[in-house]
Amino acid sequence: MRSRQLMTAALGACLFTAAAVPASAAATATVEGGVLTVRGDGANDQVAIARSPADPSKVRVEALVTLVNGSGFDDFSGVKSVDVDLGDGADLLRIGSTGLTRMTLGGIAVADANGVLDVGILNAVVKGEVRIICGDGADKVDFANVTVAKSVTVETDERASVTGGLDTFGLTNSQIGGDFDLWCGAAKDTVTITSTTGSPGTPTRLKRATLFLSSGDDFLSFTNSEVTSSLVVHGGAGNDVVGLLYLAALGTPAPKLKSLELDFAEGASSVALVGSTTVSGTVVGNVLVKGGVGADTNSLINVQVMGAVTATLGEGADQFTLNRCIVKKAVNVELGGGLDQMISTDTVYGNAFACNGGADAGDAARMRAGTRYKLVPVFTGFEVSEGPAVIVAIHDQADQSDRLSVDLALSRFEIFIDGVSTATGSATLAAKGGSVAVTPDGASLFRFTAKLNVAARTGTCTVTDVAGALVLKLFDKDGTF
Repeated sequence: MRSRQLMTAALGACLFTAAAVPASAAATATVEGGVLTVRGDGANDQVAIARSPADPSKVRVEALVTLVNGSGFDDFSGVKSVDVDLGDGADLLRIGSTGLTRMTLGGIAVADANGVLDVGILNAVVKGEVRIICGDGADKVDFANVTVAKSVTVETDERASVTGGLDTFGLTNSQIGGDFDLWCGAAKDTVTITSTTGSPGTPTRLKRATLFLSSGDDFLSFTNSEVTSSLVVHGGAGNDVVGLLYLAALGTPAPKLKSLELDFAEGASSVALVGSTTVSGTVVGNVLVKGGVGADTNSLINVQVMGAVTATLGEGADQFTLNRCIVKKAVNVELGGGLDQMISTDTVYGNAFACNGGADAGDAARMRAGTRYKLVPVFTGFEVSEGPAVIVAIHDQADQSDRLSVDLALSRFEIFIDGVSTATGSATLAAKGGSVAVTPDGASLFRFTAKLNVAARTGTCTVTDVAGALVLKLFDKDGTF
């Protein structure tokens, strides 16, 4: 990821350096109505569009090794926007400035038929829209220190393509004021969106972003960037890896996402990580996760979720993890079929919590140390439970070897007298707010109704035998469950 810090310098260098290409490659450039139109000839065209060093009020179209209008470069006045189509071949296009003063344009439109297209936009301000449509080759598109007032659409392969190349898209220290739509192709694509201190400009900020990773085994890295409306990631049919990460070493602020949707419903399997394994700071509004038929693994770590978390993970052996998080609103997780796991550690739930393990046997609720609830959690469809946040206990204040343990995930109770398990069975759990009433089901050696306040971590219970004689009177207020 640190290599992205060199993107600005690399793009700038590429404006004036390129590998040798056949001498037959040539481009034409004209201006009409403020639109600079550049066309390739179907060979391996390499063109740079930037401010003219001779007259900064003009725009220079420079042929990198190749020709433009029969010479090495041509300068144009009155350019407001650019329209480029370099045609077939392994083409290269650079738009923008290598200096501190950014180039300003009204709009950018780039199209390429087939072959390979390498596009870099550097140090530019675009007052209108940007639209880049690539062909089926192994294409590369990079934005570095670019501000776009309106929408950006990038198709690294045609949307209907089933034979796309290994495409790469990068967005560094750039801002997009309108919708940002990215369409990747059918092959294994790589998408990197980041903010670094090694480049000029402010951190990356998007308004509304929709990323279509398509059918390949794709990789998305989104680090230290902000989305002020919504980020939607469609994983497609492949095995995708998505990291929405806070990398403190980059020296830029933690990610902020007003709304996040991860849609892997069409995929074979997916791995998604949101936050950081080491530091807090990532803030997300609502989180919506959709899984497919494969084994999906989704983790939120060191994340403050200001809204709700909703996950529906499909038929695979899925895992959903919340680690060192704060969730302000409701959590609802449907793990679906398969051998699933719900894992929570050091996480505070400020509203309702509900999790369904699905119909298959072997699903596990692992609610580990530090997990806290405001309201009584609701677990269904689990066969395995783990952790003090699942199993609550009322102890005798005089003798803590006498206790009642209740497994909230499995709806089972166990009574210990003098530290020895004396009775077990299923129970009916009636939840209301932060409290739950526990009543044993069926025949038992003992009768009781326990009242547990999960939020305040207190409880009371009176245990009698079948004749009604008092066995235990339990009262807990010292936070032992």
